[in-house]
Amino acid sequence: MSEQTSNGHQVMPAPELTVNDALPHHIQFAGQQGGRAYYTVGTGYRIHQRPHDDLKEPPLDEKETLEYVRKVSELSIPVPFIANCWIDEHTPYGPTYFTLRRHIHGEPLMNQWAPGSLWHKSTLPKRDIIEQIHVYLRKLRTMQARFMGRIGTVDSDDGTIVIAPEPLVDDALFNAGALGLVREGPFTSDWEFWNAIAKYMSHLPGVTPAVLDQLGSQMPCCEPFTFTHASLDPSNFLLAENNEVVGMLDWERAGFFPVWWEYVRLAWFSQTRADEFPRDWCQLLFEGMDQYPEAWEWYKKVRNLWYLGHEHCSTEQKERARNTLGELS
Repeated sequence: MSEQTSNGHQVMPAPELTVNDALPHHIQFAGQQGGRAYYTVGTGYRIHQRPHDDLKEPPLDEKETLEYVRKVSELSIPVPFIANCWIDEHTPYGPTYFTLRRHIHGEPLMNQWAPGSLWHKSTLPKRDIIEQIHVYLRKLRTMQARFMGRIGTVDSDDGTIVIAPEPLVDDALFNAGALGLVREGPFTSDWEFWNAIAKYMSHLPGVTPAVLDQLGSQMPCCEPFTFTHASLDPSNFLLAENNEVVGMLDWERAGFFPVWWEYVRLAWFSQTRADEFPRDWCQLLFEGMDQYPEAWEWYKKVRNLWYLGHEHCSTEQKERARNTLGELS
């Protein structure tokens, strides 16, 4: 049975394991990235932990999403198996979100790709690796739905997969500022989707209803609503010693988005996080993706307007905001 945090979010309880399913007690620190840490449990499992803030970052359960991807792709996409996930609100470091998953034997691709890494491989067959990822992305894009949203409960007892839609969570779309991550949707139309974006822009200085109407009229068609990973970071792919991609990780924000969102999101983060994304990673990944230049140009206008509400932005960003506002006024 699931439990609720103080803010009412549903989370799974800590694992209850029978004697036959008991995990090995040998736990070793496996690494960290940002505020996240990883531990191996014996040889078969891994625990991921990260700080949890109920207000700014609601818990995102990947289990249903991964179950859906495994069933629809018939195990052809290398997704992890999650045994359980839970929140411990009483650790010495404050509330912490834990995920227990089966271990995938592979190394983060970023370690071998990035020139500055200690594990960098100058002979890494990058194009071959990217082509493997393109195969997986193309399979994901065949998964489409009648709604935009994350995947809630998945029911397939009679052979037909039925999904209970959940709200989308993506701060690159819904810029709620100090509120952090927010949940919006699910949506069944472009109009609903645009209204959710627009409500976070309506308070920006100079952004009148007429400006929003003009920007909304320029939004590209969102259909078909397409399954999107939404986090194509090289750290989220695991590579075996034979250079086979054996794992795709970080499905927390995955779901059904506008058909152009995978491309646009990667385009945006390749610019804003250029110091984290190896340049050739983005270039090679773009080459095999469906291209949506009109959606990218539209989204840049959205982002430019957001700078109107930022006190700490560069002169160039302020200028782009003013130019975009003038164009839409």
